[in-house]
Amino acid sequence: MKLKFNTWALAIFCVAQSSTYLHAQTKPLNQLPDAVGQSLQQQMIWAAPDAKLQSAFVAFRKRFSLADAPVKANLHLFADVRYMLWINGRYVLRGPVRFVPSGPEYDSDDVTSYLQSGDNELVVLVLANQSNGKMMHHAPGLAVQLEITGAQGTPMVVATDPTWKWSDQTRYRTPRVDWGNEMDVIDSTVEDGDWIRPDYNDSNWGSAANIDGNQWGALSACRLPLLQETPLEIKLKDQEYPVTISAGQQASFKLDHLVQAYTVIDFEAYADTRFELPYAQISYKTKLGRQVYISTATHGIKDG
Repeated sequence: MKLKFNTWALAIFCVAQSSTYLHAQTKPLNQLPDAVGQSLQQQMIWAAPDAKLQSAFVAFRKRFSLADAPVKANLHLFADVRYMLWINGRYVLRGPVRFVPSGPEYDSDDVTSYLQSGDNELVVLVLANQSNGKMMHHAPGLAVQLEITGAQGTPMVVATDPTWKWSDQTRYRTPRVDWGNEMDVIDSTVEDGDWIRPDYNDSNWGSAANIDGNQWGALSACRLPLLQETPLEIKLKDQEYPVTISAGQQASFKLDHLVQAYTVIDFEAYADTRFELPYAQISYKTKLGRQVYISTATHGIKDG
């Protein structure tokens, strides 16, 4: 067993400053007209109805082409119960905020800078069918609506439908869950390639199926600003990057203060190497070569 850590970082969550203020409403938001929410409700997808899923995490991919780089692109997304989004191999955001199925909220973000002329790829990893103090067990589902304005002002919409592909054969296996936490269980040997990359061949993935969006209450726009993620590089105790550890050895760190963050690690390993991140109770089984891991949940972290 041997691991070579190239970088080890945390991404700290914090609430963004917003110039938008909530005004008193005579009705709850999910009772007010919301054209985007109504569209998302009709565009809900999931894995094939007869699929025997082997993980609570399911990845979805959609490839599309643009004649030119867009001048504007707004993305709206809802998933039950958690999601992570990549565009053209770049991590974008995660969510949604905590919700009850009768009052779900979708996220919106400007993703213009992530798109390009030619082929583009949306990738969404969804955690479903889980329940604890942060999330409520309910029907799984994903809805995406990407509104694009082309260089000539031509509008285009990319939305979830049966042309999207899905697979549960990713490194993210069903997590361990307790009342306050979700702990990743990672097995990279399950994968046949890097499904986050735009050039990944997803021809063996299944076709998504439309599902009934009325299983949820009316979707409304998230009333909170998106959480911002601030990178914080970890400085190891008495070690410098890149650092190599073998069986029985460990790498450790100590922060100046407690942070709420998720983990990002860039490392190289032999196949079938196993290691743990005790501060987040994450277990990892590696594949051969270089790999980048982003944890799906945040944890309160001071040292590890």
